[in-house]
Amino acid sequence: MSLKNYNPYLSFGGKIDPLSEIRNAGIVTNGDVYWVKVETDSDYTTLGEQVGNDKLVDTLQEAIDKTTSDHNDYIMVTPQNGGTVWTLGTAVDLDEDKVHIVGVGYVPGASSYPVTFRGFASSTVDTEMLYVTGNGCEMTGVKFQGTLGTHDGGTMSNGLAYINANDFYARSCMFEITQSAFGSPAIVLGGGTKHAARFDDCTFIVPDAQVESAGNAPLVNLGNGGKRWHFNECRFVLYAGSTTESFVKCGTGAKEFTLFSRCEFINLNHAKAPASAFRGSTTVVNPVLLEYCTALNVTALGTDPTVYVAPQQAGTSEGGVHNVGIYLRGSAAVVAA
Repeated sequence: MSLKNYNPYLSFGGKIDPLSEIRNAGIVTNGDVYWVKVETDSDYTTLGEQVGNDKLVDTLQEAIDKTTSDHNDYIMVTPQNGGTVWTLGTAVDLDEDKVHIVGVGYVPGASSYPVTFRGFASSTVDTEMLYVTGNGCEMTGVKFQGTLGTHDGGTMSNGLAYINANDFYARSCMFEITQSAFGSPAIVLGGGTKHAARFDDCTFIVPDAQVESAGNAPLVNLGNGGKRWHFNECRFVLYAGSTTESFVKCGTGAKEFTLFSRCEFINLNHAKAPASAFRGSTTVVNPVLLEYCTALNVTALGTDPTVYVAPQQAGTSEGGVHNVGIYLRGSAAVVAA
């Protein structure tokens, strides 16, 4: 009888140390680590033997339901064989605090081949695809893609992602609309007085589609009262249906500030340049700060008096003097005294 095993390491009861694997990704945790993998993948059984069958589940929601709030548990979502997307029949409810979700093998900035979750309004996924109520949660290297509103008879009224928690952090994620006409709601919607959401290296996009008309939702709706939202090196992409469209809608309330650093606002329709990338309530208690941001086919980054841009041209155009690092109102040239 042969004693050969297809994986000798496992024949002696060896298992992957989840903590060491997390450390290899630059993360250290004392919580549990769960793995999500579709059961039809050829290496499903092997991975279960490596990480422990009690740590391997078939869906993201099942993994979230296993986590414990404030234990810094991690969920590693593996790509399906061949890059097949994960199709959602119901929304993902991220309802535990300090849960970290990582798309295994993600590449920062990748938009074509990350771990993808797809939902269609016609299948009545829910009022959103991702519903976040757990505070301090993190999501890295995941793509949400689908249709919104009443498109195809669906009921997704809260966008692809509804952020109704404090300190949500998304990194190298993508939120993409796949329908041919985009109207309402926004792709990402803030839940109100929930603070300090942060998005790094994320993309919010309606590719090659036309925003239906002015007055419909922007790509991101910050909601009312949420303070200190940060967007760092993010991309906002749409095909404007009118010059009064915008990329971001600012909610009401004392927000302290909303920061956009090194972000790009890209309008694919050169014939209809939005007058302002921002609309909504931008008041003295709700300023928007734009730091080293750029725009394509957009008339101004901001036209309201408390949309501040840095760096900014100051003085006459002939003078060419720049106030680097000083926030100035709007994005039009500042008239010399």
